[in-house]
Amino acid sequence: MTDDVIKNIGDRIKILRRENRLTIKRLSELSGVSPAGIHKIENNQMVPTIAVLLKLAKALNKTVSYFIEEQPSREIELVKCKDRRKLFSSQVHVWMENLAGAMEDGLLTGIVCTIDRKGNSGKTKMSHRGEEMILVTDNVIEFNIRNTVYRLSKGDCLHFRSELPHSWRNPTNKKTKTFWVFAPAPFLR
Repeated sequence: MTDDVIKNIGDRIKILRRENRLTIKRLSELSGVSPAGIHKIENNQMVPTIAVLLKLAKALNKTVSYFIEEQPSREIELVKCKDRRKLFSSQVHVWMENLAGAMEDGLLTGIVCTIDRKGNSGKTKMSHRGEEMILVTDNVIEFNIRNTVYRLSKGDCLHFRSELPHSWRNPTNKKTKTFWVFAPAPFLR
């Protein structure tokens, strides 16, 4: 039980930091705790001292007890449309909303993604651990995977291993809407 409480401290700090859209660097500036220390705490490589936990709690607008109280495991999550969390996208003309809650040890996440006309994933192909599945709910999207272009129209679905270098783009002059599933969640953990 004690080990679980200690592990939850790092997890809760990471979740709160991301919910508040803070980088580790920004949380460091707000709290006075080094970025390396925050990284180690979030990844359960270090247990924070009470002084460090006080600083982080204050920066995240929480009490210390929030980080050490036991909370029931979240096995069911309902995210109402009005409560969807907006996600940061480094891509211009791309808007994402998180469909997943904060399920402990969740294995996947889903997002709704709106891609403005001519929006794309950037010049460099990406790859990350896991799988992706994309369902086009409106318009068209093109994926380039292993130098093969896959054109998806409304109702089409693409499933692939995310380790494969890939990129995507909206080739049209209209907004494209997609439903995306990632396992594991590459940007929420």
